[in-house]
Amino acid sequence: MSIADELQPVGKARAELSEKLAAIDKEIKDHLADEPIPGDRYAQRMIRFLADARDRIDALNDRRIMTESTYNETLRYFNEDPTTPSNVFFGIFKTFLTSYKVRIYKRTRQAADDCFG
Repeated sequence: MSIADELQPVGKARAELSEKLAAIDKEIKDHLADEPIPGDRYAQRMIRFLADARDRIDALNDRRIMTESTYNETLRYFNEDPTTPSNVFFGIFKTFLTSYKVRIYKRTRQAADDCFG
């Protein structure tokens, strides 16, 4: 499964949230068209909520795009096939890092034994 496929639910959720925000926007406009009720701050609060929600949805989409881009750049950097699933890539990466840490530990231990032997 590609990273784009893995991130597809995020894009789908973004689209659904955008639709719901459009419905809220329509509700606010309908509310504003009604005769104003003294002291009613519903529309003011909802307009702020709507702006904040749109900003958050946009940020979510930006992060999704950045995640996909960064993952693809990482694959290119390590000369991996662009279709490599993330679980495979990170599995390989984890194995490498674990092996590297074990090797460093053994070398450090060996050097200490040689010095203090």
